[in-house]
Amino acid sequence: MKYKLLIGLFLIVTNSLYSQKSEQHYFQGFTDEVSGKRFGYHSPFPDVNTSLLLRGQADFKPIEWMSEIVPFNYVEEFVTFIWVFGRDVTANPVTFHLHVNNQQWFTFENSKLSTLGLSEISGKDGSKLSFNVTMLDKYEDQMGFVILKLPTKAIRLGLPTLLKVEAEAAENDAWFMTYKTGVDEKIDINKINETVFKSINKTPDVNTVKLDRIFLHPFWGLLIFLVSMGVIFTSIFWLASPLMNLIDSLFSTLSDNVANILPQDTWYNDLITKGLINGVGAVLLGLRVAFLHHLRITVALVDGLLLADIPAFIAPVTVPSTNCSPGKNHSSGS
Repeated sequence: MKYKLLIGLFLIVTNSLYSQKSEQHYFQGFTDEVSGKRFGYHSPFPDVNTSLLLRGQADFKPIEWMSEIVPFNYVEEFVTFIWVFGRDVTANPVTFHLHVNNQQWFTFENSKLSTLGLSEISGKDGSKLSFNVTMLDKYEDQMGFVILKLPTKAIRLGLPTLLKVEAEAAENDAWFMTYKTGVDEKIDINKINETVFKSINKTPDVNTVKLDRIFLHPFWGLLIFLVSMGVIFTSIFWLASPLMNLIDSLFSTLSDNVANILPQDTWYNDLITKGLINGVGAVLLGLRVAFLHHLRITVALVDGLLLADIPAFIAPVTVPSTNCSPGKNHSSGS
C-alpha cells in the first residue's frame, strides 16, 4: 500500500510538472491605449470597467492599442497574445477587421447567438483568432478573451505590436470593445464571490468562505489536492479488491466447469475456456478500475478540488451586470 501511494503521488506530480512545462505562454494583448473611443462598461473582471469601443458607424474611428513586447530572445515559431473583449449579440452583425502592425490579418463579425465557449477563425501562415466567451451579461452580450496566434515573423521582436480593429461602416450600432486591462492567469475567487453575492443582495456563507481560504490556498490547497489524489489512487485497489476477487472466482469456476463439459485436449476447449471466458473476466477486472477511477475524479470535480488552478481565460464566469448596455446609447465614455 505504501508503494502504491508513492507511485500515485509521483505520477500526479510528474503529470502536473509536465503540463506546466508544455503550457502555452501568452503575451499581454493590451498594455497601452493608442486611439479610439473610451467607454465605461462592466467586464468579466469585477475591477475592470473601461474599454475602447467600436461600432459599425462612420463616425466611429478604429480602436488601436499596443501589446506586450516580445523579447529579442524569443525563438518559438508562433507567438500568442491574449486580451479581454466584449461583443454585441445581434441579428444584424457588423463586419470587423483586425490589423497587426497595419496589416490586415482577420475578419470577424458579431455573434448572432448568445452562447458561451470557444470559436476560432483560421488565417494565413498558421495564424488563428479565437474568441473564448466566458460570460454573458444581463443583455445576453458576449464577453471573454481574444486569443491571437501569429507567426513570430509577423511581429517585430523587442518592440510592442500595434493591434487595430476597424469596422465596415453600415449605419449599425452593433459594437465590439477591447478592455483596457491585462490578463492575469488566475481567478480571484474572493472578488468574483463578492460581485456575484452583491448582485443578488445576499452575503456568502461564512463557513464556505473559510473553507475556500484553506482549499484554494497556494500551499495548503496544493497539499490537500495531492493527498486527495493519492487517496483516490490507492482506494481504487483496496476498495475494488472484494469485487475483483468475486469476478475472478466466478470466471475461474465457469471456465473449469466448461472445460470439464467439453472434450479434453481439443483446440476449441482452450479457445472457449482460456480465451473467451478468461478474456471477458480480465476485461471486467480492468473495467472495475476504470469505473472507480472516473467515479472518484467526478466526485473531486463536483467538490471543486480540481478547479482551483483553472486559468481565468478558460473558466466560465457569469457575473450579472448592473451597467447599461452600449447598444442602449447610454454612454459613460468620452
